[in-house]
Amino acid sequence: MGWVNQCRAWLSNRSAPPLLLPYHMIRKLFMKDAVVAANASPLFRTAPYFVFGAMCCAAAIVPSLATDLPFARADTIALVGLFALARVFIALAAMDIGTAFGAMGARREMFVGFLAEPALLMVLFTASLISGSTSLPTIVDTLAHRELAIYPSLA
Repeated sequence: MGWVNQCRAWLSNRSAPPLLLPYHMIRKLFMKDAVVAANASPLFRTAPYFVFGAMCCAAAIVPSLATDLPFARADTIALVGLFALARVFIALAAMDIGTAFGAMGARREMFVGFLAEPALLMVLFTASLISGSTSLPTIVDTLAHRELAIYPSLA
């Protein structure tokens, strides 16, 4: 980022910020304390851990390196369920504070999930119709080892 800022300033013929400014900003941000509302419950403090855990589980069950891994035995519905679980905890943490902005952010998060999750399910169900199973390793094996074919439904 420092080099990009240097080049932008050089191209627009003005003085550039220091090269190490992004690292100073990162150091300054790490030194700051967390800002938590006074009426926040323990749910607000534990929600990021639940979201991180759900995302780690979702990353672990997707067969990215091999299909015979011990964690990569999940179903497509379990994957979407983990995303929904993370979204619910984000919305609960946003509504926990009790402010209008938190409720508005929670509604926006749930609305994005309302739009994105059915689309993700349709993509995964289309791939599972082609492979004949909703198991993620079976879908990956079927689509990876088939001859090249054009499936308009996957587009």
